[in-house]
Amino acid sequence: MEIPLKDYTLDSFTQLLVKTPEAFPNLKARYFLTSFRDWGDDRPYTLTGMFRNHNFQLKQLGQIRELSTSYEIPETKQIVRVKYYAYLNPETQVLVCFTQATRTQMERTIDSISRFIGVYDLWISPVAFDEIKRTILLEYPYTKIPFFSADRQPSSGLSAKIRPEYRRTFQYHGDDGRETLEELRYYYGVLPRSIQFRIPGVTDFQINHRGAFNYYDGDLNRMLEHAERAVNLVLQVRRILEQSKLQVLDIETARKHLKVPYVIPWRIDFKRELSVSDAEVLVEGLQNNGFAVYNSVISQGSTFLDGTVYDEQKKSVFTMSSDSRRMVVAPRYRNSFDSFLRFYETIAENFDPEAICAAAI
Repeated sequence: MEIPLKDYTLDSFTQLLVKTPEAFPNLKARYFLTSFRDWGDDRPYTLTGMFRNHNFQLKQLGQIRELSTSYEIPETKQIVRVKYYAYLNPETQVLVCFTQATRTQMERTIDSISRFIGVYDLWISPVAFDEIKRTILLEYPYTKIPFFSADRQPSSGLSAKIRPEYRRTFQYHGDDGRETLEELRYYYGVLPRSIQFRIPGVTDFQINHRGAFNYYDGDLNRMLEHAERAVNLVLQVRRILEQSKLQVLDIETARKHLKVPYVIPWRIDFKRELSVSDAEVLVEGLQNNGFAVYNSVISQGSTFLDGTVYDEQKKSVFTMSSDSRRMVVAPRYRNSFDSFLRFYETIAENFDPEAICAAAI
């Protein structure tokens, strides 16, 4: 992807894309949540420094950054060069990267930044993904779904009529994709991961649950509008997670000075009921996704599951305490929204897709 080298605002840059979509076939927009309000300098823990440390070269074009990188294909020794044009929203701290890179090229380059501390995919929960789909189909009842991908985790507990104990992955191409998706959900208990929406005379684009939008045809602005709706749904979750904190309060008494910990937790409300056997599967799912669970207690009674969790990727520590209907998560060390979001994602993807993130009141 190449654009004229000059200074852009976000509006002037998107207008360039909107007015000349034929110049950018297979355009994609990849969204990330970050903890940054600006690009900063070259120090390691700025956004600029993180990119530079991962083999990206940056060039400022006004509000837009050109991000260039490359990688080698081991089998052929071919060097593949990949370019992105990125905008960081200082208010929402959302980073969007526009590119014409292929899915494989993105996996080899930009996808890895979600492992940075303070950065994570714009993960769209199954509940939010359904809301986006429902909104589009209500606004445009004649919408077609010519492609979707979907999968099933047996531990998710989703209803399935046919062999619910099996893990499944589907990719479907066909003019009846809208009907087929519902049939597969009913009979095989799958969740959509990526859906192409073809709205005749309006637009044609694809969205996946990790915050990637692929433009195919029609009005690019419409795709960007739906992307913003997805961003707003995810930001609602982020705001809840960022309210959670651990502080040490100084309290003066008549005889001494006290330091008292003050914890604001958050919670996950389950749609399905958590049993003891479910709790064991849940702990296993956490461990398989890079969360080490210590001092875990699984028992019958008012509390099914307690434990201390270490996020091996984001390097944070927190506690979880769950009964059959909800889990309370409390910060302990170096906690950030991205670690909490990753934890919520693991619960939703592996145990209860209808689980809701909520403030612990």
